[in-house]
Amino acid sequence: MGQADDPGRGRHSASPVPPPAPPALPDGPAPPEVPPRVDAAPGAAAVPGRHRASGSLDRVRAIGRWPLVGFAVLVVAVVVAVTVAVTTASRGTDHRTDAGPASAQDLAAWATAQLPPGATLSADPSATVELAQAGVEAGMLTTAASEAGAADRPALQVVRGADVGDSTVVARFPDAAGGELTVIDPAAVPPDPAQLERRRQLGAALLANPLTRAPVDAAQRLRDGQVDPRLLTLLAGMAARFGTQLAELPLAAGEPVGASARAAVVSAVDGRPVAEGTTELAGLRSYLAAQLATFSPDEVQLVDGGLLVRFRYITDPDGAVTRGGG
Repeated sequence: MGQADDPGRGRHSASPVPPPAPPALPDGPAPPEVPPRVDAAPGAAAVPGRHRASGSLDRVRAIGRWPLVGFAVLVVAVVVAVTVAVTTASRGTDHRTDAGPASAQDLAAWATAQLPPGATLSADPSATVELAQAGVEAGMLTTAASEAGAADRPALQVVRGADVGDSTVVARFPDAAGGELTVIDPAAVPPDPAQLERRRQLGAALLANPLTRAPVDAAQRLRDGQVDPRLLTLLAGMAARFGTQLAELPLAAGEPVGASARAAVVSAVDGRPVAEGTTELAGLRSYLAAQLATFSPDEVQLVDGGLLVRFRYITDPDGAVTRGGG
């Protein structure tokens, strides 16, 4: 049975009809050329004008990227600054450096300035390492505790913490992190009642000299007998020779308040300041250089305020004065 012709079916099966040609334009200037697309498929032939458009687009993109780059640099800088701050804060908390804890460094400085040649410091192995790192001479350190040292070469012990029982504390060096190193002298010989009285009498005689001047705290130390008898004997002889003005009787850093002062700063002689280039300084140096060994100071140095005179620590200073003829 035949089927009726379907006009639509014929159109679908037939070849596509090309679109009609555009109407002819009237004579005149050619229309402007439409720039080609810049997103042509890869491998397409170069089209005039494409590189110019692409370069402009790259510049726009580059400009857009600059704020992002600046922001990234800022973030990195902030992270580095925070890291440095945290590291610094943590170091400030435990006060530990390549030279060891601050307490060990302070103790090392004290030992170098205040102990005589031949003195020893015994400590546990870990403290010994810390002290060595802090600069204590190897010959001064030992891990074997000694109960006795020579009269002029004290054998001291370094213990951790403040609990030292009845031992004589020579110096304490706390750390901000809560640690503490304490120097004790198991063989220390405190003045007996007669020796203490002698100290007090000599101090009172020194203050009774009308040409002697001393600040209140130094005068109190002289009255209480809290001055090393070697220094006290030296000052008494000095005051008998010429008028002496004391600026202070300082304790070394770390030494307890009740310790005997082993140093004095002489600010004036016969009322005239002791300063560089003066006859007073020259005369004072000559006087000190002429002293017997027991009363010859270990350190003589011009400092702010006058001439510093210092004796180093020994175990039995009163006995040393007696043996030295004082």
